[in-house]
Amino acid sequence: MWDSVDVGNHPGNFVPNSVSTRGVYRYQSDVHCERPGPAFEKAGIRTKILLYDHNPDVLSYPLSILGDPAASKYVDGTPFHLYGGKASVLTQVDDAYPKKNLYVTEQSVTARRGEGLLGIAEPVRRVMIGATRNQWGLMSGKCTPGFLRRVVFTAGLLAAALPAFAAKGAKPEFGPNVMIFDPSMPSQAIQKHIDAVYATQEHNEFGPQRNAFMFLPGNYSVDVPVGFYTEVMGLGASPDATRIAGNVHADANHEHNNATTTFWRAAEGLSIQPAGGTMQWAVSQAVSLRRMHVRGDLVLHQKHGWASGGWMADSLVDGNVDSGSQQQWISRNCDWKSWTGSNWNMVFVGVVHPPEGSWPSPPYTTVAHTPVVREKPFLQVNAAGEFSVRVSSLYNDSAGITWRGGETPGETIPIAQFYIARPLRFVSPDRIR
Repeated sequence: MWDSVDVGNHPGNFVPNSVSTRGVYRYQSDVHCERPGPAFEKAGIRTKILLYDHNPDVLSYPLSILGDPAASKYVDGTPFHLYGGKASVLTQVDDAYPKKNLYVTEQSVTARRGEGLLGIAEPVRRVMIGATRNQWGLMSGKCTPGFLRRVVFTAGLLAAALPAFAAKGAKPEFGPNVMIFDPSMPSQAIQKHIDAVYATQEHNEFGPQRNAFMFLPGNYSVDVPVGFYTEVMGLGASPDATRIAGNVHADANHEHNNATTTFWRAAEGLSIQPAGGTMQWAVSQAVSLRRMHVRGDLVLHQKHGWASGGWMADSLVDGNVDSGSQQQWISRNCDWKSWTGSNWNMVFVGVVHPPEGSWPSPPYTTVAHTPVVREKPFLQVNAAGEFSVRVSSLYNDSAGITWRGGETPGETIPIAQFYIARPLRFVSPDRIR
């Protein structure tokens, strides 16, 4: 026997109805959760308290109650009707509060009275397709209200991002392979995490591990070697918002300073004050530097050992860039004090200070302006701790960096509007845009 009490029915129903308990979330949170909760607890009543019990069309309602610590601690979960709305909302609620249960409690056989047999299509789609695709069991029908506890919940190896409709300013849960560093953390603690990852990824050319380091805006004093399958990123609106005194570097993977297999790594959104004045990025293909500010020199090789190509965009180097033994390289919408080095082919598109000369001697290909470009979207965090994605404006005939004025012009989209897929979890078509 399953014992529960529903603290409200159809709270969002604005049509006069004797079986609806219309009310804003604050009323239900206070009167129906915070008040009976302590009373049940004091009396030893184990009856479960449920909230909302409405269609999945007002996502903020259940999330507001579950986000209220005073009410949420007494709430077992959220029942939903499926007369309207999107079944994918059930998964959004679960993503935000995975320890709370979900239920499907009501659904009619036909969408509206008098529609006949054809009317069954949409309700069946919501129940048999929508609810089950969003991983919930249900037992309900017209005039047969019932409850069945959530029967499936699949957690992937990487946790999905916690949507921003949780507590304001809370850090999303990107999973165990993504480390978010805060400038208040001791440098030694940050360095320990970085070194542990690099110990695995330094020579892990065909390994399954994947890692990301995210640095919240602020100042850091660390050394960041970037190994295979590793991305390092600053989370500021401008690279200068996240400043590392020390270094971020990619090193040759073989003896004799051979970097021809230094693949699959990236860095973006950082301001680097390199120890010794020079940042080393000895790489070969499937790598990128984006939205970087190198406050010194940059070398694209390791002591003139072999290296075979890379990519740099929307980046500023205060000193000289030396390609050295790099076989080929492409730079787009960058700026630097000077460039030295050539080998097979060096390409400069929309670069403010390209080196002099042209193909074939030296092997420079220069395009003064980038015809059309939109920079890659990037993750950012504002002063309130809110995560969002910045989508760059579209540029025509551009040269140089986008963030010269402080921030990249464009649109900011809250992280709550994104669904980050979990491995081994089915994604509803409603989530695909």
